[in-house]
Amino acid sequence: MLQAGFNEECDKGSANNTGAYGGCTASCKLGPYCGDGTVSNGEQCDTPGEFTTYGSSSGKCNYDCKFAPYCGNGVRDGTELCDGSMGCNAQCEFAEFCGDGLKEGDEQCDYGKFGFDGAPKDAPYGGCTTDCELGPYCGDGTRQASDGEECDKGSKNSDDTYDGCTTACLLGPRCGDGVVEQGAGESCDNGFNEDAYAYPGDMNACGPGCKAVPYCGDGRVQSAFELCDDGKDNADDAYNGCTSTCEWGPYCGDSVKNGSEDCDDGPNNKAYSADGKGCSYECTKNLPYCGDGVRNGPEQCDDGTSKNTGAYGGCNADCTNAPSCGDKIVQKSEHEQCDDGPTGSLKCTPTCKLRNEVPR
Repeated sequence: MLQAGFNEECDKGSANNTGAYGGCTASCKLGPYCGDGTVSNGEQCDTPGEFTTYGSSSGKCNYDCKFAPYCGNGVRDGTELCDGSMGCNAQCEFAEFCGDGLKEGDEQCDYGKFGFDGAPKDAPYGGCTTDCELGPYCGDGTRQASDGEECDKGSKNSDDTYDGCTTACLLGPRCGDGVVEQGAGESCDNGFNEDAYAYPGDMNACGPGCKAVPYCGDGRVQSAFELCDDGKDNADDAYNGCTSTCEWGPYCGDSVKNGSEDCDDGPNNKAYSADGKGCSYECTKNLPYCGDGVRNGPEQCDDGTSKNTGAYGGCNADCTNAPSCGDKIVQKSEHEQCDDGPTGSLKCTPTCKLRNEVPR
């Protein structure tokens, strides 16, 4: 038992007070130990008050009286990045050099042991030479078509530029990519964009420059494609109108009796009928004819069926003029003395009498 009042430093009993390292002497004094300032019993050093876990140089003492690790002992310790290995400097940090796998300084690249031994132009796509120079790559401003690049504008490559080149050297948003870029002014985009007209039912038609093309229903007649176009008024059942496919709807002259039509003989509709049969251009049966009392078409006269008797001065049944004074034919049975036409002459009056005859 330790008797502190009798100046004992230790006491492990008479059997153990042997003076061994780290133990107690027979006089109850501490035996040799790490920290007593004396190098003994296999200690490499013993510097109380100067112990450290890592030395800035050799000879520094650790808390176990062994030399503390330090930069240069060939063993990586503490915060050291390296120690004694190739490329390691006096500060136990990797020295910058081409081939260390770290892009540093003015190196364009550094793939370590995978560098290509040759000129940059001969390096594989995306490769790095042993001089840490880049071979062909996306962003060098030269399109490498054989390596899948669609474009390469170098430092101008951007993922946000319309009609530009992306950072992956692929064509960016543009007219022809099949995506409508309304913010860039595109009205449509079907990929090829070579249409001149949008046929009915074709919702994907698109013209050059990704601009919309004319279509049935826009109210403008495209003569190369349409017969008519009434815009929003196009209707398949509108008489004398325009259908939803911009073709003529039912109308007088289409050879089909529609709506209020009395008849429709199509191209055989006529303006005049000698016998009163047929269909008019208005698709009615009220055709002008010989005998209706109105002179029409090729008729010379028409006094009506009951009066077209061929009587002198009247009208024949075929609506030609009957014999009369002024027809330049002397009708003696009608007491004509002469007939020089409707205006007469110096010899013949307009009433078909000789001018030298004394009136009776």
